[in-house]
Amino acid sequence: MLRYLFLLVCCGFVLVSAAQTPRQVSIEKSSWTFRELINLLENDYSYNCSYSSSILDLEKELRLEVKRYDIDALIETISSQANLKIRVRGTKILINRNEKTGPEPKQEFTLSGYISEQSSGEPLIGATVRVSGTSKGTVSNAYGFYSLSLPEGNYTIESSYLSFSTQFLDIRLDQDIDLDIRLRDQMNSLKEVVVTATGDEPINEIANVDYQQVNADFIKNQPGLVGEPDVIKSLQTIPGFKAATEGSSGISVRGGGRDQNLILLDEAIVFNPSHLFGFYSVFNPDAIKDVKAYKSGFPAQYGGRLSSVIDIKMKEGNNQYFEGEGAIGLVSSRLTLEGPISKDKSSFIVSARRTYADMFLKLGGDDGGNKASFYDLNAKINFILGKNDRLYLSGYFGRDLLRFFDQYQTEWGNQTATLRWNHVFHSRLFSNTSLIFSNYFYDINYFQRINNTDDFGWRSNVQNVNVKTDFTCFVNPKNTLSAGISALSTKFVPGENKNEEAAENVSSTNLAELSLYVQNEHQFNDWLSSDYGIRVSAVANSGKNTFYTFDSSYEVSDTLNTDGLTNGNFVAAPRVSIKVLTGTDHSTTLKASYSRTYQFMQTLANTSLSFSAFDINLPTTPNTDFLSGDQISLALKKSFNPTYQFIVEGYYKWLDNVIDYKDHARLIQNPLIEGEIRAGRGKAYGIEFLLEKIQGKVTGRLSYTLSKSRNQIEGINEGRWYNSPYDRPHHLTLSTSYQQDGRWSFFSNFTYSSGNAFTFPTSFFNYDGLTVPLYSDRNSDRMPDYHRLDLAARLKNKKKKTRLSSYWEFSVYNAYARINPISIAFGRQENALLGEVRPGAKNVVKKTFLFYIIPSVSYNIKF
Repeated sequence: MLRYLFLLVCCGFVLVSAAQTPRQVSIEKSSWTFRELINLLENDYSYNCSYSSSILDLEKELRLEVKRYDIDALIETISSQANLKIRVRGTKILINRNEKTGPEPKQEFTLSGYISEQSSGEPLIGATVRVSGTSKGTVSNAYGFYSLSLPEGNYTIESSYLSFSTQFLDIRLDQDIDLDIRLRDQMNSLKEVVVTATGDEPINEIANVDYQQVNADFIKNQPGLVGEPDVIKSLQTIPGFKAATEGSSGISVRGGGRDQNLILLDEAIVFNPSHLFGFYSVFNPDAIKDVKAYKSGFPAQYGGRLSSVIDIKMKEGNNQYFEGEGAIGLVSSRLTLEGPISKDKSSFIVSARRTYADMFLKLGGDDGGNKASFYDLNAKINFILGKNDRLYLSGYFGRDLLRFFDQYQTEWGNQTATLRWNHVFHSRLFSNTSLIFSNYFYDINYFQRINNTDDFGWRSNVQNVNVKTDFTCFVNPKNTLSAGISALSTKFVPGENKNEEAAENVSSTNLAELSLYVQNEHQFNDWLSSDYGIRVSAVANSGKNTFYTFDSSYEVSDTLNTDGLTNGNFVAAPRVSIKVLTGTDHSTTLKASYSRTYQFMQTLANTSLSFSAFDINLPTTPNTDFLSGDQISLALKKSFNPTYQFIVEGYYKWLDNVIDYKDHARLIQNPLIEGEIRAGRGKAYGIEFLLEKIQGKVTGRLSYTLSKSRNQIEGINEGRWYNSPYDRPHHLTLSTSYQQDGRWSFFSNFTYSSGNAFTFPTSFFNYDGLTVPLYSDRNSDRMPDYHRLDLAARLKNKKKKTRLSSYWEFSVYNAYARINPISIAFGRQENALLGEVRPGAKNVVKKTFLFYIIPSVSYNIKF
């Protein structure tokens, strides 16, 4: 009896379970993707779908009638359209390949071409091209070229770019197609442009957690010193990027020194990005098209620096019509002209900037022998030679001059030149070949004719020539392979006295470097991707060089004269990053990366200044090994909606062969400079937070960094760990922008940072009538905390029915007049009238600061 009862209960349970699985499915719209149908069947009707991602394209679109379907009829309709074998087994739906009737795989064809701005023909970097409604797509490379391979068929191609109108184009892909795409600017030229999504595109696909990309509009919406927009200072609002000192265009990234940043202008290295000792950067914002900054997960194409890559691209020039823009400010003015040489085939751009502080000094009749000026000039021309070839020639020339009372003068400047040839071998294979020249120099002269003493002159120079070729192969929509080779030759003149014998100079050194790299961007599926690659380099001193050999006490034991390649080294630098998109709308991104980097030159510098005329650049030699570093990082990004996004990223860096100078080192006019430095290891770690509001009348970003940077070098600080010169544990910035519906816009930028690490004396003692300080551990003290508020307002003039537009900009630098010292000195109290030290005078602390409150106004015009 119990047995029959048990069977009855089991049968009833089966019947009830079957009854709970609906046989009718309501279809309420006509267009569905497999992903949507599976979610519907599993979430609303309790079915369990089983399938392999290798045979099922979740983004494939299906057409259904709007009605109620019996489950069997629905499955039959889907099977017919998708050519799949689908079976229903109770609550399970099994999806398999249709082995019997499956058609032959469709042949693949490639859609390729260049993406540019409609009004000017300016190539667009990082523009998206994809099949509408799917994740199949690609982005244009650094030269505006794209390539997308797809099976034969009909497609709607969607093209988009930041602040540009999205374009849709229906095509029949049954052969390889060359298609140049031109997108229309949405005319938001005065609106702050931050990394945002367009249309329904996930923000994650544009705002990469490994780099920040900004353009000229974003740069111009950051309040600057005396109203001058600045590329480098705009990056200082990003977590991890810190100003070296007050008002500085020098930059420290994640605890690294200024020399650890690879700054490129059209692929040419810019060794010193500073005008007027760092108050301005050398990059004219009117000539800049795109800035991409990396602080982790470096692509394999970049090498030679440890902390960051700042890749700056100049505009190509308008190939449709002539236009210009400029600005007149209190301290400097700039003018940019661009236009076609031959419409649609070639164009030019020329951009110049000059300060006129020296002119103001002459207005009084006698300038007292004082001069202060800088200029820079950007120029570029390009030619479209045919369907597959383009040629570019660009250059930068800048120079600074400071002179005081006809007794001291310093000059410095950068020159770069880049000749590039783009060639399309095939719709999937693109190449760029470049010949690049970079030069940086500084000269110092002391004129002491009053005392009838000899003049003193100091010269330093770094110059290199680079030949490189890069290939990009768009293998398929899931893999983009990059590879390249470069040969770099650099000559270092660390410092020579123009009025002394050669034996008193620091020996010049030549360095040769040959590098190869390969990297793949792999999109495994719509939620998992990875970039992985390796960069290998062979480096050696080249040509005629003189090296000194030091014993254990750093005394010279021998002199070595070489000719040819010596001190050779071979290194390999692997890089890998993994990105995971989570959430139903892919609103959350997780990214982990590891990179190894090498640096074959280092700079001995005065860290209290963003630029010092006595900075000494030292390459790898038998006495100074190359700098190496390993960095791991883990980032999380959450997009709450199209308006807000939040990023948090942690990192840890290990460094080997970090150099620093010993106590009481003699750095100037010392041919044995390598005996004054010591090498050891370093580490840097921290966590960074960024919250952005990227849409609406009020936009802005709040960033905070908590970090630490430490060195341990034998012979310094008794071999114990000490704070690196760039250790600043706390750094916070708040930038806001308010766009009125009318003509006014308002901007603000607040910065707070811990003071620079510093070494203070702990006590003094008298020796033979002299006061001698005793110092604490190296960099164990700090300068006062740094904070500053900058404000700006912009008034657009009334728009006329012409292409002429203009606006006034009013700004206040250091609005609440905070005094931020850049250096602290200790001395004896002087007689206020005679400038003499009184007997029994006390020791005093003297602080030096640069800026108080600085208001400014400028007039900007575009025609």
